[in-house]
Order: sequence, then C-alpha cells, then structure tokens
Amino acid sequence: MHTAHRRGHGPAEHIAKLASLNPDRVKIPDTADGHRLRASLRALASAQNPHAQP
Repeated sequence: MHTAHRRGHGPAEHIAKLASLNPDRVKIPDTADGHRLRASLRALASAQNPHAQP
C-alpha cells in the first residue's frame, strides 16, 4: 500500500483487497508486527460482516 501511495494511487482499492483477505489463511510472519496485522485483518473482517460467527 505504501508503494501504491507513493506512486499516486488512491488507497481505497488496496484497502478493500486487504480487508477481504482471510486472516487465518494469509502467510504472516510470527512476529509482533505479524500478530498486529492478523488482529487488524480479523477486526476488519468482523466489521464488514457483524453477523459472522467468530
């Protein structure tokens, strides 16, 4: 997203793609940053679909 922003592209499309990812299937490093990213993806998914089962 950072590179797209630097190139002058709007973030909306990239944010939508990121938000649509399944946080349990994405390869994310087992680091503090990776844990924060996975938690953020889960929060985005639950915000988009408040009726989903946890």
